[in-house]
Amino acid sequence: PAASALRTRSQARRDVVSAGIEPRFRRLETQTEALRDTIDTSAVESQLKGLTDRRDGAGTQLEALARLYASGEDKQDFEALATMVARASKSCLSSPLA
Repeated sequence: PAASALRTRSQARRDVVSAGIEPRFRRLETQTEALRDTIDTSAVESQLKGLTDRRDGAGTQLEALARLYASGEDKQDFEALATMVARASKSCLSSPLA
């Protein structure tokens, strides 16, 4: 009889705890699903593409500078340098950061 009463009380406590916790878990599950549904990966993909394009452009410019230094030319071409800076500036200003 004592074991049966203990089992009954234990089951009653489990039921009370489950009844109190269940709505919270349902609410968390609903909120998690809502967050998962609202994630827009296209904005992140667009930013990554922009960063990749900028990285590639910087790599091209660095290669051009490396060729210039490797050529050993003492004469500096300020016009070419100014053009390169202008193109890089225009590229940076025309590309949105966000």
